[in-house]
Amino acid sequence: METLIKPKVAFHSLELYPQLALLFNNFQIFKQEALNCYSEHLTKFDEIDEEAALKVIPLRPEESDWERIPNEFIVKSRNLAPQTVHLVEPLENVKAFAFSSLKAGARITSYKGEKPYVMAMFCLQADKGVYLKNENKKQEIIEGELLIFDATMEHKVVNNSDKDRIVLLLLLDNALT
Repeated sequence: METLIKPKVAFHSLELYPQLALLFNNFQIFKQEALNCYSEHLTKFDEIDEEAALKVIPLRPEESDWERIPNEFIVKSRNLAPQTVHLVEPLENVKAFAFSSLKAGARITSYKGEKPYVMAMFCLQADKGVYLKNENKKQEIIEGELLIFDATMEHKVVNNSDKDRIVLLLLLDNALT
């Protein structure tokens, strides 16, 4: 019997992930809690450099990250974003979630995720000139909009604006597998 291999899709439709529709109704909550976390100078747990371009605040890390992230850091992060945790934690197929900021003028270099997940990126703050390129498809990252993409495909993020980009990242099971 021949095995069918499903083609990879760079960007996914919200129709495949209807549970994410609640993000739009809670935009202001997510944005305010993300800004609160960053105003508390929380940065990625193993990142000491205040000038780091990428800062991540894990609210529910991937299983593989639980051992390397100090529990106190996770607890503090979750305490600063209680409504976000309350709203996102019960969502079906969400494996992990975090706030992520990328400094103005910075970029995240191309990489491929190893696990068969898709990433949902709900933009909480961005100006014109911020985009995600997945394989050879480029999508602008716009405040209040959601991008869902295959994280196993080569992708990068560029912030060519004068404002830090802040997103709520959600790691999801791939609905197409």
